[in-house]
Amino acid sequence: MDHAALDRATILARLARAEGHVIDGERQIVRQREIVAELEDAGAGRSAAAKIAREFLYSAELAQRGHIVHRDQLKSLVDPADAERTINSVRYSANRPDH
Repeated sequence: MDHAALDRATILARLARAEGHVIDGERQIVRQREIVAELEDAGAGRSAAAKIAREFLYSAELAQRGHIVHRDQLKSLVDPADAERTINSVRYSANRPDH
């Protein structure tokens, strides 16, 4: 992506989307950890289902690292205050009860 050709508004819009991906990834990882723990607590820790659940968790964690790197790259392209306002707005919206 050629960041030099992007204007501030475009970068902030992309930053908002990237933060949304980070938030979704966080939720997915929390839920996947719960699934793995439930399988282990039920004595199915060595089952095929548990193996698949752990592999999915690993994949989600790997993808999350990529989301964070992308978000942070975008953050570095704009004024820190603008970046924080954008991220806080996305996080606020994501935590609203109707979301």
